[in-house]
This record gives sequence, structure tokens and C-alpha cells, in this order.
Amino acid sequence: MPNFYCQGHTKWINVIHGLDIKAIEDWWNAVKGYKFKGWALAGGAGTRGGLYQLLYTTLMMRDEGAFAPDCEVLHLLGVSGLKWSVVLSAIQQQLSTKNRNLRVTFDSSSPFQHAAKYDSACVPPLLGVDESNWTIAADKSVQDFRYVNGGHPFKYKESPIGKRMSMGHLNVRGTHNSDRHFDEISRHLLVNHNVWVYLDAIQSANEAVISDAKNELAPASLLEILDIVKDAFHEQDWKAFLLRHKKALDKFAKSEYVASISK
Repeated sequence: MPNFYCQGHTKWINVIHGLDIKAIEDWWNAVKGYKFKGWALAGGAGTRGGLYQLLYTTLMMRDEGAFAPDCEVLHLLGVSGLKWSVVLSAIQQQLSTKNRNLRVTFDSSSPFQHAAKYDSACVPPLLGVDESNWTIAADKSVQDFRYVNGGHPFKYKESPIGKRMSMGHLNVRGTHNSDRHFDEISRHLLVNHNVWVYLDAIQSANEAVISDAKNELAPASLLEILDIVKDAFHEQDWKAFLLRHKKALDKFAKSEYVASISK
């Protein structure tokens, strides 16, 4: 029986994994012949392996033709940090010099989990030269019986829906003795706000690091990392280059698996 719902629009991508460099190389050699529409980097090959391993993996794959013109996507799993977002944009910029169609993408459940699991509203970050301001905080205080069905303005009006919401749109039930005042609609409203905060923050972060005034808009340590990322793609002996800068790369993001491997 023919499948009338099959339209051929799905883009299949292969996954590269491994805890350390040796495991990543072995994994790559085992699956590199199975080229689809792109690649996903997970575990130690992705952001959880730190920036050193991620760059090593990406450059190794590049040298072996992984990002040829028929490759459309390089996807990173479970990423939501603003600093990571600008680093991944820098990687895309370098890869796109040979393949204009390639996009480096990433996904995160954080905006949804903050709303649906933790009943929290995301707070737009300040950014600037202070690295501690490059994080998206979450506020649980938006759930309170005092706001039930009231007209008190929503605390964060940066998002389009935040401009129109009141705290009473979120807090719709419960009593003085309960701590749950949201319903499913409340959480959908929060998701809308949270997703906007994440997308707007990611855009603002990327604009900051390419601005003519970037030295006043972004941390010096982050700008240094972006220079290292860019230079790595132009080094003939990129392995030696990465080793020379491993301390800085590890300071940005170190492998989560180093301790478990050494045991």
C-alpha cells in the first residue's frame, strides 16, 4: 500500500559521537561513508566535549570532505548558551566560504523547560563586557496567589506577548495555601515569552561580536576565542594550532567527559 503522506522533504543527517578524540576518530571512520544531508555532533564530538574537541572534530571532517556542496546542515544537540551561539556562528562563517548552503544549527529545550517544568519566566540578559551578563536567567516569582486574576502588569515587557500580558493571565487558580496557580494556558504563554527572549538574546549576542564597537559590547575573552576559531580554519597544521590554544579553548568550555575517562 503506497504511503501518500511521504513527500520526501525529510532531511536525514548522520550523527558523530565519542567521548574523546580517539573515540571520535574511530566513530567518524566507521560512518563517514554514509553521507546524507548533513551531520549532527553529539556527546564528546559536540559542545559537551568542549570547544577543543568540537573544533578538532569539525576540522577533521572538513579535511575529509564532509561539508561538500551537497551538505546542508551541521547540527549541535542541546545547546542554548549565548557564548556558544556566537562561536557556532563563527564556525558557520568559516565553513560557508566553501559551501554557501551550509547552516550550523543547534537546539535547546531550555525555554520550554523553564515554562513547563519550572513555571519560570526567562529574563533578557544585559550582555556587555561583563561575561557574567551573557546568561539567560529564569524568574520563578511570577507565580504567586497575589496575582490570581488580577491586572498587575507582567514583569518582563521586552517580548511582544509580555507587553500584552498581565500577571493575572498566568495566575488563574489556587488559594492562599497552594503554590500552584498556573494552568496549561499559563505555561503556553510563558513558552511564547521565553522562546522570544532566547531568540532575541541570541541575535543580540551575535550582533554584538561583529559590531564596530564590539570591544565595548562583548567580553574580551569571548572575542579572543572567536579569533582563535577563525584562525584555526586557516592553519595548515590546525592540530598543532589547537594544542597551542588548548588552555584558552578549555577555559571557554572543557570536556565534560575528561574525569570519567581518566578513572
